[in-house]
Amino acid sequence: MPALHVPSRIRRVAVVALAGIALAGCATTSMPEPTPGPANPGASATTHASPAASAVASTRPAAAETLRCEPLGAPIPRYTVTVPDGWSGYQGECGFVVRDGEGFVAGLSAWIVGQVPTDPCRNRSTLATPEEGVDGLVQAILAQEGRDATEPVDVSLAGFRGTYLEWTVPADVQFTGGDEYHAVGCDDQNYLSWNGRTGGTRYQQVPGQVDRLWILDVDGQAVVIDASYGPDAPAAVQEELAAIVDTLRFEAP
Repeated sequence: MPALHVPSRIRRVAVVALAGIALAGCATTSMPEPTPGPANPGASATTHASPAASAVASTRPAAAETLRCEPLGAPIPRYTVTVPDGWSGYQGECGFVVRDGEGFVAGLSAWIVGQVPTDPCRNRSTLATPEEGVDGLVQAILAQEGRDATEPVDVSLAGFRGTYLEWTVPADVQFTGGDEYHAVGCDDQNYLSWNGRTGGTRYQQVPGQVDRLWILDVDGQAVVIDASYGPDAPAAVQEELAAIVDTLRFEAP
């Protein structure tokens, strides 16, 4: 994650979960694979229902609390999510919404992306600025080596259209664990997904980590909603995470 370094507090937040607060994982029967869509993610095709909504049917969080959050990488557009007991903004702030103190990775964040490396481990020399808009960002994400991204599909979430896909961290990527989740042998010890436009870095934490990505056109701005979980995140937690995504609403500018 060259070029964009952030204070230690935000950098820790960019990990999404430190010392047992987390964000990671592998799919279960409650988190279905997306239906294959057109090869061109920008093509005008059938709009699929939000995968988050279909994953959990009509489930809604119990004992709900609504959080007002800002994307990482830029302060707008602000959004709200409704979370059940056990979920909160990391360290009292809402850059990341995480499941507290469970010892596995699981969390939600939103991003305005500035740069995407083609090689997440050799990120110093491979950072590139995506072309503007949803299509440009989707193509940059699909070009990242080793992530095994699913076929992008058209979606609608929170009243905005965009593209949905999933990608994973390869099983052979080694991490040191602990508070920083350092990736062994990678630049700056980070397995980097992207840099935020005005700061913040999204880097991964564990082998097999899944990121479910909604790349939305929000009033002309490409916004990434990242729901991520680790291979040891229970199915019930994955379902809660999907339900939280389904409650997301953007505030009017």
